[in-house]
Amino acid sequence: MLLSVAAGYLAGTLAVTAGTWAASTAFGMRPGAAVSPKYLAVIVAINILGAAAAGYVCARMAPAGRLALAAVLLVVLFLTLALISARTSAETGQARPYVALVTLLGLIGMLAGVMVERAMHGRRSAT
Repeated sequence: MLLSVAAGYLAGTLAVTAGTWAASTAFGMRPGAAVSPKYLAVIVAINILGAAAAGYVCARMAPAGRLALAAVLLVVLFLTLALISARTSAETGQARPYVALVTLLGLIGMLAGVMVERAMHGRRSAT
């Protein structure tokens, strides 16, 4: 079960990292440069999709009968990292409302990923 949580987290992290790099390149972003509203909108969308990927992979790899527990562990991991990010947001230049928005939308994205996996593959029995 912990493997499914770790794999989900890794999938989400890779999706967000690759998407952020692609968006930064496409928008010509440089470190310390002011960000445009369009860029922020794209980054928020990338974060939602990354969270959905995390939820999907976690649900897909979760042992039969342990999906709820695996999803809860992934949410706890995500919220813990969001709390750390919020506490250090002043140092990274991210506004706290932005961190709160990305966190809320990330939780929705993770739930959506789990729901998509269940809709596509159905319920597995514990036997």
